[in-house]
Amino acid sequence: MNIQKYHFLQICVTVYAVCISQLATMGDTQLELAGLTVTPHIQSSFMRYRRAPDPPLGARVELFLQNKGQAPLTVGHDFKALFDGQHAEKWLTSGSWAWHDTPSARTNQTISLAPEALMVWSFNSRDASWGSGTHHQLLLSSADPSVIDLHLDESTTWLSSVTFMGQEDSVQPNRIIAHIANESEWIVTPRACRLWLPVRNSDYRVLQPLDWQTNLVSFPSDGGIPSGEKGGFMMESDPLPLTYCAIEVEILSQKGAVCSLWAHLRIKREVFDIGGGWVADRLGDKNSLQAEPFLKTLRRMHVNSGMHQDVPGYTDTHLFDQYPLKFMNRL
Repeated sequence: MNIQKYHFLQICVTVYAVCISQLATMGDTQLELAGLTVTPHIQSSFMRYRRAPDPPLGARVELFLQNKGQAPLTVGHDFKALFDGQHAEKWLTSGSWAWHDTPSARTNQTISLAPEALMVWSFNSRDASWGSGTHHQLLLSSADPSVIDLHLDESTTWLSSVTFMGQEDSVQPNRIIAHIANESEWIVTPRACRLWLPVRNSDYRVLQPLDWQTNLVSFPSDGGIPSGEKGGFMMESDPLPLTYCAIEVEILSQKGAVCSLWAHLRIKREVFDIGGGWVADRLGDKNSLQAEPFLKTLRRMHVNSGMHQDVPGYTDTHLFDQYPLKFMNRL
């Protein structure tokens, strides 16, 4: 993956991806709905509420809009965008939406969307009128009656999580792990993946496509994710910038259909500690941290911290360099 020319400014969030491609013509500029993700709100049956919860459930929606025209498109606070004939603020004040991240919410920001570049809009609805399974229209130009149909259908295959991993000595990740949930009737296989990244830090809302990557290390190993199961892949990359990105995963179903799954997130290397508790204790006439088999066991369990202080025979020897455990006894 060649990203050296990019300089830039990321979840784990479950997304339902809808594969869709429609055009809205705006003079000489065309915006294509390259992707749509719908994350339905749910209420756990295990939760107990102080008062009866509101039964209608909304959804979090992300629109991946691509400029398919020949000229850059200027998108500012006054950019014309009507959802079912209303400005986004109307749905906010009426209580149908909880929040939105569309151009009208960005009062001090204007972007220039280059040809083939992508921008992401999102909103979070409060009730079933904009929930999963509903259909709406997005009008992007008052001078042109063309609209984009928004089918907020719950997908049967989606990116359930995307994680960025890397080396301990670098804050920039160089490995992507994507998990895919398959609730369709068919086996699905991830075929390729590409990132959409900004060219400059200041233009983090304008995402340019990188090359498709097919060097996927899949799980299960044969690549196919059975119906009702979860799977995914790992992909190596050059060190990635710490910025916002879109990730597009192309999948092939057993019946021959090709579709893209989408997610919009911030790139950051996932770092976490696993504590072993009171790992230092007497072991005969020595300390447990002086026993290399014990240290190897902790390493195999991915334990990298413990409730201990300086332990002569461990912290002052090669054992600490080879099997380091972070000090968590005192702050």
